[in-house]
Amino acid sequence: MADNRAALRTPSVQPEPNLAEEIQRRAYELYVQRGQADGFALDDWLKAEGELRTQGHQRQPSSYSTPNRVA
Repeated sequence: MADNRAALRTPSVQPEPNLAEEIQRRAYELYVQRGQADGFALDDWLKAEGELRTQGHQRQPSSYSTPNRVA
């Protein structure tokens, strides 16, 4: 009999890329499109974040997430 334990431990579906990583990649694309002019890192990041969230990425990066609290 073949040992299938390794197959059971290995997920077959890749996890969704981290939103922060996606934003970083998109911000870099914007930087390159602007001709790699320095001084616009925050603008690029915010534009990339807005684009990705508009496209349906509603999950916050774990380092920035805070629990919703009711006062």
